[in-house]
Amino acid sequence: MRQMIHTAFIKAGIKAGGVSYLVKQSRLNPKAFMGLVGKIVPTQIDATIRRELPEMSRDELLALLQVEPKRPVTIDADRSAATPDIVPALAKPR
Repeated sequence: MRQMIHTAFIKAGIKAGGVSYLVKQSRLNPKAFMGLVGKIVPTQIDATIRRELPEMSRDELLALLQVEPKRPVTIDADRSAATPDIVPALAKPR
């Protein structure tokens, strides 16, 4: 019986306009809409996530992720030494 009611509500929502209808209702009846959201969104997630990761160095991790390490940037008092390709907003215009 519960599944039949669920299916009926889904079909009615699709016939009413689906997502567009829900967006319209969120604007016209925000209190009722948020009450519905509060009932269908879980308030607590009970999960256990386990993932064993091998120990690796920073270089090994960067190689695995294929990420270039960031180069250090040195900025002097007048900001003329900022590296343009890393910090373009701080570099002096040429």
